[in-house]
Amino acid sequence: MLPLLIVLDDWEGLVAASDCWKKLQNIAEVKFYKEHLDQIPSDILAKAEFLMALRERTALNDQLFEKMPRLKLILQTVLINTSRGTIIDEDSLIVALQQNHLAGAGLDVFVQEPLPVTSPLRALKNVIITPHIGWTVEEVFEEFAQIACNQLMEFLEGKLAASELLQPA
Repeated sequence: MLPLLIVLDDWEGLVAASDCWKKLQNIAEVKFYKEHLDQIPSDILAKAEFLMALRERTALNDQLFEKMPRLKLILQTVLINTSRGTIIDEDSLIVALQQNHLAGAGLDVFVQEPLPVTSPLRALKNVIITPHIGWTVEEVFEEFAQIACNQLMEFLEGKLAASELLQPA
C-alpha cells in the first residue's frame, strides 16, 4: 500500500500538473484538496502520512491549522508547510509535536521570519526547518516543485534520511 500524501492546494492544479508530482503518484497516493482542512473527511485524514499545505495567504487560510486537536487523529502524519507561516498556529503545533500527536513537521515558513533562535521548533528532533526557500517567482516555481518532489520521492523510497535534508543551525 502506498503512503498517502494530502496536499491542500490553492494553485489551481499547477502543482498537480507538474511532471515531478505526476511521477510522485507512482510511489505515493496523492490527493489534492482545495477545501478547508475541516471539510476533509476524518477517515481520509486519519490515513495520511503526509499533509502538505500549499496555500495563499487569505483570511480563510490564516490559522488553517489552529485546530490541532483534530489532528490528533493522525499520529503518523508529517505536516509540511511551504506556503505561509500564518496558516499554522505555531504554539499549537509545538504542543502537538512535543506530545507526539504528529509524527513531525517540515517547515519552510513561519509567522516571524527568520524564525527566532529561541523558538522551541528549533530544538524538536521531529522538525525539519528550511530558511523560506519556497519562492513563488514564476520562473523558478517549477524548479522548486521539482526539488521538493525529488526529495520527497527519495525520502519515501528510503534513499534520503531526514538528517540529509537541509536543516540550518
